[in-house]
Amino acid sequence: MNGKARATRNSKKARKGQPKASDYSEDVEALLNYASGYMRALVVSEHPMPSVDESIEMAAESFEQAKHDRPTVATPSDVKYISIVSFSMGTLRRAIAQVRGRIKDAARARTGDSYGFDDRPRMEQKNRRRYLALLEEDAYTYEKPESFKGPYYHPLCYKILKMCFFSKASDDGVAFSDFFSPIRAETIALIFTAIRMCLDEWKSGRYKALTFTSDVYEPIYQVHLANLKALEEEDPLFVKGLGEELWEDCR
Repeated sequence: MNGKARATRNSKKARKGQPKASDYSEDVEALLNYASGYMRALVVSEHPMPSVDESIEMAAESFEQAKHDRPTVATPSDVKYISIVSFSMGTLRRAIAQVRGRIKDAARARTGDSYGFDDRPRMEQKNRRRYLALLEEDAYTYEKPESFKGPYYHPLCYKILKMCFFSKASDDGVAFSDFFSPIRAETIALIFTAIRMCLDEWKSGRYKALTFTSDVYEPIYQVHLANLKALEEEDPLFVKGLGEELWEDCR
């Protein structure tokens, strides 16, 4: 000891972290994890960019569906049950950002190579021209962007779906297959919205990471969804055929 007085330690109790599913019994943990998976599947297939009120309703639906599908799980009563419900609402709402983030990451990992971008400095002008060409009439959604053939059949959509939802038996596309068989227009629109964000990261000709926010990208999602609905009006079997093909390729 050198005789110097030690600084007084903070006597306040450390703030307890947010509860996790694993804080509860195994049965309740499984119930909450099931509800989270249901929520992710619900978001991707029905309402990818909900309002706050809509997200609360979806979280409540997911929790109730989990209890319905797991009737043997006895949830505690009184205060602890309220804690579980409160925890589940927050966790399930966070699943919205989590699943969109998963799609964004999968799209980002493949978009540059899939559309021919090159990160060498001398290729910036070429990248810029490539970006503008892909955005013209949403060419990037086509199976063959240069000839505008095969709208919404670009193979990157399949690759992202496979990576995010069908890589292993426990993935949401397998566990909650009713939401994905066939792949719905809302899901396809969301995937191409994520691809668009990743293309925007090359807008200047040089890669620059962006954030996948509803404020910026919900209007683009709505355009894709409207385009798919218009194609379905022209050909009632178009979206169904596309969704069934994606489902068969992914599962």
